[in-house]
Amino acid sequence: MAPKTVFIAGANRGIGLGIVKELLKVPGIETINAGARNVETAKELQSFSQADSRLHLISVDVSEDESLENSVKQVEGLVGDRGLNLLINNAGILEHYRTTDPPNRATVLRTIDVNAVSALLASQYFLPLLKKAAEQTQGDEFSVSRAGIVNIGSDCSSQTLNVTGFCNETLLAYKMSKTAMLSFARSLVADFKTLNVPVLVTTIHPGRVLTDMGGPHAEITISMPPKTVFITGANRGIGFGIVRELLKVSGIETIIAGARNVEAAKELQSFSQADSRLHLISVDVSEDESLENSVKQVEGLVGDRGLNLLINNAGILEHYRTTDPPNRATVLRTIDVNAVGPLMASQYFLPLLKKAAELTQGDELSVSKAAIVNIGSDCSSQTLNVPGFNEYTHTAYKMSKAAMLSFARSLLPISSH
Repeated sequence: MAPKTVFIAGANRGIGLGIVKELLKVPGIETINAGARNVETAKELQSFSQADSRLHLISVDVSEDESLENSVKQVEGLVGDRGLNLLINNAGILEHYRTTDPPNRATVLRTIDVNAVSALLASQYFLPLLKKAAEQTQGDEFSVSRAGIVNIGSDCSSQTLNVTGFCNETLLAYKMSKTAMLSFARSLVADFKTLNVPVLVTTIHPGRVLTDMGGPHAEITISMPPKTVFITGANRGIGFGIVRELLKVSGIETIIAGARNVEAAKELQSFSQADSRLHLISVDVSEDESLENSVKQVEGLVGDRGLNLLINNAGILEHYRTTDPPNRATVLRTIDVNAVGPLMASQYFLPLLKKAAELTQGDELSVSKAAIVNIGSDCSSQTLNVPGFNEYTHTAYKMSKAAMLSFARSLLPISSH
């Protein structure tokens, strides 16, 4: 389910404009509010709003409280009793500042103000509208279709990665701002849990994107969908949801959905009958022969185009406690399917991914060129692995997702570390 109402700050260019373009492709979204400091000069946004009546442009300077208050009033007038399902805090600036530069308090504070404080205050100002949307859905689930805050963050906020040579020495103020953003986001999560506020909060790192801020040497492009996609575990849950979203993207030419038993995947079958781009393949990621056969079938479908995107989604959840009777088979089976299976799939499909990558010149990294996406879990986090986090019956699952994260980091090109 897509959110019905959305507000995005910093929507006039770069990642923000790219997000608006993607939101406009989703028919379930009813109202998209795009905020920018100067909408009069946002020519692309204006053309989009003229072509699609769901898109509304709002002038907002997130560093000015009065401007934020006015934007809330305008959004409230547009969404009415539906409230606001999704707030995307994307507005930001990048001011170059080194530790060895002459001290400049204004530059540092301005960067932190726009990138962190403003995102926090936007979240606070829009919270009543988010609550209004959340109250219309019963239950305890969290989702952007109910009410959510998404912060566009950066791996520059990582203290683990904040070592010599990481994230450019000129980005000191930017690093501080994104770390502050991550801190307030985590505070929102904790406070909302304590206060029983059913609003999802997350911060995502989109990578170094080819935008005005990302610079000409960024590795990832904003748009351009992959032409060919293969996804495992596509018969239900997240995998099935991804297939449905992929089918909405007109630029994708071939979607290959893998499942252990495609004969029983009735909904997938109905989708493949309705859309000739969707092909179903039986695959068990825990069996090498099955993976090898799936590679052959995918190769037959994609041909010289190769494979642009591999999505490792297949997985299982077996309940296993540290206090249970020892059961090696359960633990190994979980790790095999959830971690070793995706690693093997990545290795088996690598030649097809390389073939697709060779068709695009340049050093940029993107799903339109060639990519592996692993569906992980916060269960892989050692920082969060404390009493009370997730079910204590998930010991084997946590181990498997931590192992998946390890192999994914091992696959990363050296340049991305």
